[in-house]
Amino acid sequence: MKKLKLLLAYLFMFCLFSQANANSQEKLFYLTPEIADTYFSTEQLKNIAEHAKGIDILGPQVFQLDENGVIWGTLDSKLLTVAKQYDLKVMPLIINQHFLQEPLHKLLHNPAAQEKAVSAMLNLCQQYHLHGLQFDLENLSVNDKAEFTRFFQLAAARLHQSGYMISIAIVPHASEVYNSDYDRWYHENWSGAYDYHALGQSSDFVSLMTYDQHTSLTTPGPIAAMPWVEKALKLMLKEVPAQKVSLGIPTYSGYWFTGKLDPGNFPETYTFRSRELQIGYSKVLSLLAEFDQTPHWHEQWKSSYAMYFNNEKLEYLFVEDAKSFQERVDLASHYQVRGISVWKLGAEDPGIWEVLLHKSR
Repeated sequence: MKKLKLLLAYLFMFCLFSQANANSQEKLFYLTPEIADTYFSTEQLKNIAEHAKGIDILGPQVFQLDENGVIWGTLDSKLLTVAKQYDLKVMPLIINQHFLQEPLHKLLHNPAAQEKAVSAMLNLCQQYHLHGLQFDLENLSVNDKAEFTRFFQLAAARLHQSGYMISIAIVPHASEVYNSDYDRWYHENWSGAYDYHALGQSSDFVSLMTYDQHTSLTTPGPIAAMPWVEKALKLMLKEVPAQKVSLGIPTYSGYWFTGKLDPGNFPETYTFRSRELQIGYSKVLSLLAEFDQTPHWHEQWKSSYAMYFNNEKLEYLFVEDAKSFQERVDLASHYQVRGISVWKLGAEDPGIWEVLLHKSR
């Protein structure tokens, strides 16, 4: 009987510890402007206010960086007012110009432009009284790995000297072996240039962008199947301590259909093909209702999907909802990482706030 009591006491303490760890998770929510690429809508601001208890940091994607070190963009004063009212930290994203590789390459080989960029970052932090900034530089050549690391280290040192935080969004890789042409291309142009160890040392935390496993460049598939997410997380944890890792979680879903691409230099015949559109949960519900579909849960992926015919062509929905969100929050708790980075506010199943309500501050 005494052993049973001890076992029950141990289980009780373990549950308390697990819940405390979940409650301490830092919750970063990304958001993008809806009005003229600069301002946030009344609906977006209302969404923040209503769910502020489930948010710690707002990450508005509003600033772009060009090859000359010039940063442009505006941070909506109404967003700052709401953040201050609900005691939310603001950490805007700095992205490279339209995510183009060549201007970023030029910046990384121009020390004067980098100095100019870092000075502009400090000015932004001071002007808007920011918590800090997050680097979100993508479409990065693996050949610029060392230069990118040095640029981030320079920015981190300067921001830290002035009392500001700096983080970085990192494109993940789930394998160190590349068996296909696509995987090799992806490594060389997207995921391979991030030095996990060095960037983890210099940053306050890293947001691992564990989503977009499948895109219009791949076969149809889930946004972030759980085995892929967990594998990518484990690889990062080999180089970056858990207390500095924020697990990326998508709230958007993938809608695959026969669409038309920008023709570019291709004959028009080849612009019609299968493509993916990222959609919010309200659009998911609309499509399910229109085609009288019920999504099916995939136990391995830990997410749902639906397939149906539209004009005699198969369409696919890969759904991210409150249930899949819960699974990824639990994964973050299991590995005791710093928190979660959610892309993005406004696309979510409203049920995710119930998930976070039990894990809020």
